[in-house]
Amino acid sequence: MKTEGPWERKRRLMSREIENVALTLFEEKGFDHVTVEEISQAVGMSTRTFFRYFTNKNDILVASPKRALEALSAAILARPADEPLLESWKAVALAPNTWSKDDIGMTDQLRNIVTHSKEAMDCINHFPSLKEQLLDCMATKLHCKPHDLKAQIAASVIHGAMSSAISSWPRVRDTKTLGDVFAETFDILCDLGSLKY
Repeated sequence: MKTEGPWERKRRLMSREIENVALTLFEEKGFDHVTVEEISQAVGMSTRTFFRYFTNKNDILVASPKRALEALSAAILARPADEPLLESWKAVALAPNTWSKDDIGMTDQLRNIVTHSKEAMDCINHFPSLKEQLLDCMATKLHCKPHDLKAQIAASVIHGAMSSAISSWPRVRDTKTLGDVFAETFDILCDLGSLKY
């Protein structure tokens, strides 16, 4: 693992500060009504400095899901090569170090933001690098190319399952962790695979 130098650490911390401030503004005012200028001002930096960290407000919105997907993908690919795909996802979902408090808090914020903004929902659902990252992970795990139908279907199913789990979690959060809901989601997917018509 690469050691983080002082510049990388400062950049990571400032990116997180911008992200935290922006998510709070998105939640309070609505994603559609917040500008890069407002975010910059709230953080105490110029718009020009803002653009050193993010290209636009959409990049801020997908920063947390992108980090989470990077961690999940790495954990999936670290699982045994012969382990069935859904078992790998369930094991990763239940692993104690999968979900940090920051991830959980940002997941809550993002859910609130996208609930009130079609633009924000579309941004997360259609952000190219998130789809590509999940597709690359599925292709590697399934020993095929990203353009293969098997990888395409697996990525779509996992994306849908994760979105459904995040949407349903608030109703059961007093009794279940986000990891529990993800694991239950992958159990349901396994059950669906054995249904007879």
